[in-house]
Parts: sequence; structure tokens; C-alpha cells
Amino acid sequence: MPLPNHREPGAVSIRGMIRWAMAGLTALHLIAAVAGPLASRFAPQAVEGLAELAAGRRPDTLAAMMAGELPGKPGGEALPSVRSLAADWLRETERLRRGEEDKGQTKPAIAPDVSAPPAQSPAASPPPSIPSEPPSLPAVAPTHTSGGEASSDRRTTEGRRVVFIYHSHPRESWKPETKKADDAERNITLVGKRLKEKLEALGIGAMHSGVDYQTAVPAYNWSYSYSYSLNSIREAIAAEPDLKFFFDLHRDANGRDLTTVKREDGRGDLGKIMFVVGRQNKHWEQNEAFAKRLDELLNGKVPGISRGIRDKDKSEGHGEYNQSVSPNSILIEIGGVENTLEECLRTADVLAEAVAELYWQAEKVDAVAELAMS
Repeated sequence: MPLPNHREPGAVSIRGMIRWAMAGLTALHLIAAVAGPLASRFAPQAVEGLAELAAGRRPDTLAAMMAGELPGKPGGEALPSVRSLAADWLRETERLRRGEEDKGQTKPAIAPDVSAPPAQSPAASPPPSIPSEPPSLPAVAPTHTSGGEASSDRRTTEGRRVVFIYHSHPRESWKPETKKADDAERNITLVGKRLKEKLEALGIGAMHSGVDYQTAVPAYNWSYSYSYSLNSIREAIAAEPDLKFFFDLHRDANGRDLTTVKREDGRGDLGKIMFVVGRQNKHWEQNEAFAKRLDELLNGKVPGISRGIRDKDKSEGHGEYNQSVSPNSILIEIGGVENTLEECLRTADVLAEAVAELYWQAEKVDAVAELAMS
């Protein structure tokens, strides 16, 4: 219903009402900037009143909303004028300056905060903040075998073991070491052990299985190698529910020219890495994405150390490689049959740095996701 264009007896004109409201708000803004407690006595009514006016309500409805009625309406209690508000403000600020309490008002009792730190002098240092990360390990000096810079991040998994390292073909060896491709003692399990040690030096808790299935399994059959290692994975998960990364370490069958990173800086050559993704795993794309992240981190530390990713299906081997257990499960070939143990140990050092970096990146993502869901 449109507002009337004439003034009824005792009513206030719209123009006068707006002029009064604007003047009142101007004074209230001034009061709010200097004496907030006083402004809070009148500001809510003014704001509600303007909202009523903007909504098109009649002046008498607006008057009823603002502390009773507008000035001049018969029987109503007039709101303070701008001049009286200013006078109140002067008195209030002077009273606050002298530190006087409101007369006739009793402040509620406030219980002491027993958790608050004791008062400190201005010269004292502020209380330490609560760390957002787990406590750090002592600095670990980089070794000459590392192919990249040692991480400066010394966080730890605080006793949780989050990486599982195992070997489906634990006897894979190197001809320069043993004169043969397989050996019961000097084999790829030594590289897995080195990877575990380096991860733990970087704060990442790890497990390593060096089980020699050929002697541990009755009626051993090489064709069931991935079934044997799957049992090892299941046992590890049962013992450590925090496990997140699963690495099946192998030695490649290719020759030295394809599996070696040559370095002329005196730090020694390294065995190259190849990632294998099994396409028989229906979620193989997730495992491949995991391998790509490691591939990028590795080549960022030592260019060319990773030969990339090879996808295999049933026609080229096992085809699944136990990668269905986790999207972070991958088969890693380190070096080749013509590399040396020392070259592959150097590669394990670089791989440990990449795995640690990737783990902490994943932890940050998980933390953000948890915050978003909380």
C-alpha cells in the first residue's frame, strides 16, 4: 500500500522522518567511533527503523518500532535529540576517563581463567605458540651418496610406521656383485633395508620385509611370487594400520647403458628407477598418478634418475602386482642386472628423499580435507 501524500493529525511527514533518521545516524556513527557502549543503547532501534522505512511500512508502524513512538506523537516518549545525544556522549567519555563505574549497575562476577598464562612484564618474551607440526628430529647430515639436497623438514610420524617395503622377487641380484642374477644373501633386499633406514632418518616410520620366500614357503613356486608377497602385505597392514605407501622393490633385467645415471662430480653413478603399473587393477589410474608424482620429484632431484612409468597388463606378466591394496602401491625397479649394489644404495637415498617429500605433501592435503569436513 503506498504511503499517503498528506499528513494526518499527529503524524510525522516522510521527509521529516528521513531528515530525523539521517541526523540521528550521523550522531550515532560519531558516538560509535568514540564511545561504543553508549551507541549500543540507541543504534539497534535506528537500524531497525530504517529497515522498516525501506520496506515501505507506514510512519506509525515505524514509530512503534523505535523505542515506543516518534517525537511529537501524542502519548509517546520522545527519543533523545541529536543535541542530547552529544551531551550524553561528552558526559560518558569524561566519566570513562576518570574511571568511574556506572551508577546503579552491578558488574557480573568473572571467574578467574586458570588456564591463562601469568602476567608478564613488557620486557618478557611472549608465551610460545603450540606447534602445528610434530616435534622434529636432530638434523641429519647429507651423505655423499645422496643424489639431491637433504630435506630441511625434520618432522616425524611420531612412531607410526606409514611405509611398507617388500620384495616379490627377493633374490634379484647383480652380476658385478655375485657373478649371477640371483643370490640368497647379496640381493635387492639390501636396497629395501637401506630405503627403510633413510626414510626413518628423515622422520618417516617404515617397515621392511626381507622374507626369502624360496626357503620360507613349503613347495615354493616362483609363479606364485605375488601371492606370497600379498600375504606379507596383509600381515603388515594387520600389524600397522597406519601404513599408507607400499613399495615392491625389484632389480631391472636391462643392461647398464639403460639403467645407469653417470655423474662426473665424484659422488658416484646411480641405478636408474623404473615404475611399473599393473592395468589388471581396476583403479590403475590412481596408482599411475602416484607414480607420476614420485617420478617428477625424483627427476627434480637428479635429472634422468627415473626412466618413467611402464604400464603392464596380463599379457606382459602378473598384470596387477598387488596394487589393488592401495592407490599408493607401486612396483619400483632400481638399477639393472649390470649395476652394483653401491649404485643402487645411492638411488635408495634419493628415493627416500622423494618419498618423504611426497608423504608430507599428502599429509597437508589430508589435513585441509579434514578441516573442510569438520
